[in-house]
Amino acid sequence: MTNLKKSKLITALILSAALTLSACGDKSETKNNDTNTVQENTPSAPNGNSGKAGNNGAAGEESEAAQDQLVAEFDALLQQEGNKLPEAFEFIEKHVDSLTPERVSHLLLSVEDAQIAALGGLADRFYEGDTQEKIGKIFEIGDSLDELIGKATDEKLKALFTETKNSGYQLDPTEGMFNPDPDYRVAAAYADKATGDVKDYLQLKAKESGERSLRDAALVIGWDELLTRALAAENFTKQYPDSKRIKEVKAMLTNYTTTVFYGANNTPLFGYDNKQMEPDAQKAYESALKETASGSSPLLDDLKAFMDEAAKNKYKLTESLEHFRSELVKLNYE
Repeated sequence: MTNLKKSKLITALILSAALTLSACGDKSETKNNDTNTVQENTPSAPNGNSGKAGNNGAAGEESEAAQDQLVAEFDALLQQEGNKLPEAFEFIEKHVDSLTPERVSHLLLSVEDAQIAALGGLADRFYEGDTQEKIGKIFEIGDSLDELIGKATDEKLKALFTETKNSGYQLDPTEGMFNPDPDYRVAAAYADKATGDVKDYLQLKAKESGERSLRDAALVIGWDELLTRALAAENFTKQYPDSKRIKEVKAMLTNYTTTVFYGANNTPLFGYDNKQMEPDAQKAYESALKETASGSSPLLDDLKAFMDEAAKNKYKLTESLEHFRSELVKLNYE
């Protein structure tokens, strides 16, 4: 692989992790960035525990001063040189029950920031020497990092896999290459201890970590699940307009809703040849509209208007429907 191609892959990976998502291309049949992963195993916390579930953070809380001291220790840990992410997750596991939801949220968002900041350097290590080739020889679709750790006979590769897992990442195969990617299911294991917005944010992200909506320019979840995720993101923007992660969720919403109306390059909403709407999409959308009252969701109101327009031509993509769709998406989702 050329250095230029490697650089582009890593840059794209970091931008994706940072959630600078946007619909791409022109107003053709698809406009979505492809985010790939095939690893769908539910992970344990990096230190092997399953994460804390539970109460609202009240039981076992330390005094305010003691909690502030814990937060200060955590912040100082992340400022130290070297990869401190494994220690950070261990710290969260140990102290999550002692902190208020606001302080737990600070820890979880700080560790997310640290993961994104460290991603480029970690990704570089996956391109050292023949690392990519070694991974390719043992990797099978669906392999988790735990499974790859078990398969690896090269001690350096095994150590890289172990550090990646303990740092809260998973392995993301993109265009035949292997890169680390934040696994939000790890942080989401502690989401019940956080504030409402951080809990919902992490759960939105964990859905994508568990099963990406897009892979290889194709929609790999059902149209009904796509719409469910879009509505969850929309609800977040309405419920938490002042959240520290509102920008990230708005970007997710844009990506989801553009896919709702256009599909993906390899899974277009309307067939390239016959111009007919995908039957499964039509069924999913009509079902959702029947089950939801008008006015409850701007997205569903837009979808109803779109489906009513499509019905006029028996759900075939015409020039007038294409114009209607283009204006609708341009007005509300760009």
